[in-house]
Amino acid sequence: MTPTEKATALRADLADCDGVLVAFSGGVDSAVVAALAHEALGDRAVACTAKSETLPAAELDGAISVAEEIGIRHELVEFSELDNPDF
Repeated sequence: MTPTEKATALRADLADCDGVLVAFSGGVDSAVVAALAHEALGDRAVACTAKSETLPAAELDGAISVAEEIGIRHELVEFSELDNPDF
């Protein structure tokens, strides 16, 4: 299966969903999935990035920028890894 065929198949699978939440780092892998989800579902696709003290500001800025470029709704979830004694 070619990359184009894979993208077409994924869009078709996603179109059957009521909605999707994409774990979104802003890197290539999550950006491709987010873009295909947005193409297939429009506003029913949401990208979500976890923001914590250990996420460099430049990476968060990059994720925000990529999500804006894709046009997908982007939600940030804030938490503190440092609150976990096992971290």
